Amino acid sequence: MSTSECVRWSSGTARPHSGQTAGVSRKSNPHPPHRPRLIHTADRCRRRTRRHHAHHPPPHTPAAIVPHANPACIPTAITAHVPTNAMMNPVACSPNVASSRRMIERGPLPPRGAEVPRPRLTAGGGRLTIRRMSRLIIGLAIALFATTAHALKVALILPGSDTDKGWNQSAAEGLARIKAELRAQTRVVSNVKSGEFYNQIAAFADDGYDVIICHGGEFEKAAAQAARKYPKTKLIVGGCPADIKGAVAVEFMIRDASELVGHVAGKLTKSNKVAFVGAMKVGPLEACFDGLSTGAKSARPDVAVLPAIWTNSWDSPVLAREATENAIAAGADLIYQNVDAASAGVFQAVQAANKSGKAVLAFGCNSNQNDVAPDVIVGSVVIDVPRAYLDLVKQAADNKLAPGPRKLGLAGGYVDLVLSDKHPAISDALRTSVGELRTKLSAQK
Repeated sequence: MSTSECVRWSSGTARPHSGQTAGVSRKSNPHPPHRPRLIHTADRCRRRTRRHHAHHPPPHTPAAIVPHANPACIPTAITAHVPTNAMMNPVACSPNVASSRRMIERGPLPPRGAEVPRPRLTAGGGRLTIRRMSRLIIGLAIALFATTAHALKVALILPGSDTDKGWNQSAAEGLARIKAELRAQTRVVSNVKSGEFYNQIAAFADDGYDVIICHGGEFEKAAAQAARKYPKTKLIVGGCPADIKGAVAVEFMIRDASELVGHVAGKLTKSNKVAFVGAMKVGPLEACFDGLSTGAKSARPDVAVLPAIWTNSWDSPVLAREATENAIAAGADLIYQNVDAASAGVFQAVQAANKSGKAVLAFGCNSNQNDVAPDVIVGSVVIDVPRAYLDLVKQAADNKLAPGPRKLGLAGGYVDLVLSDKHPAISDALRTSVGELRTKLSAQK
């Protein structure tokens, strides 16, 4: 069927149906075989377009160009910029020109009841292509995964303050890295008393936490009890030399780094006496004292290592200062401490001794404290707790963390002595001798 016939029918002339010839009225044939289909969809679209443009010319179409306009009456200045078919065909002026042109080029619709072929889902054909369908499926899969994926839940229990600039703060920094790098849901509780250790572990386990980090060897008994009741929960006990069934006991091999401290102390002491001030007489701190004694006597066989002084407090600077003053009064001029948040008291006592004319030096511990009192601190034993906990939680996230002891030390870079870059007592020769001893101790493990 031609386009001219479609235009003629749409302008008011009825299309003859089968069994009725042109020019014969419907009254002469009152019973046609079927109701005639007078106007095609394309014709209906053309009529609608004409009516719209007769009252609302498109903004990109000159006002002189209206349906059925005579090209001879249109100024040359306008027709020079308008295609000829736009003047003769009002459909071409439609905002959806490409769609209307395709409708005309395809011709009239097939007769009623005829089978219409549907577009094939090929890479370039059809309204819903394979590429679009693939993108849709991938998008739905991502959305489903985002709503159903289980976020890793990690809890940290601290026996002290998370701002102590030492042992506990380093664990809190590790939890922050776990949250940032693993996108885990985290929570920390600090200053938990020993009588509440088990209750706090049980509370986190009941809340569905996947990994619970107990920061300190004092959690040994509570963690062992919780491991029996909550076998599906991953328990990590940091700073614990004992093997805990059902849990991961992490021992930071601080003794080797403490031997490096003893080596430096033996090289720098003028009074030939060194001392250790510790908070509690527990395994890791006894290892600190043992390493100090071994390293000092190795560097200077005649050096005197005073008996360890215990303050029985992790957070009392007053008690730490008193213990340090007693060590200085006994003749020690190198003080190695591990009192955690109370370390400020140790450094205050050493600074006061220097102001009174005594040359006394100190060592930091657990974290890099070289800048806390750079005038008296010559080095710090640094435990890389953040990296250790991050590595263990990564294994737990991959379901590869098996219970059992872990020993982390010089060999893996988890524990080391960091010498001060600012104190004049640290010479290049001393750095070289410390490096040689570090290599020797790492090879033994």
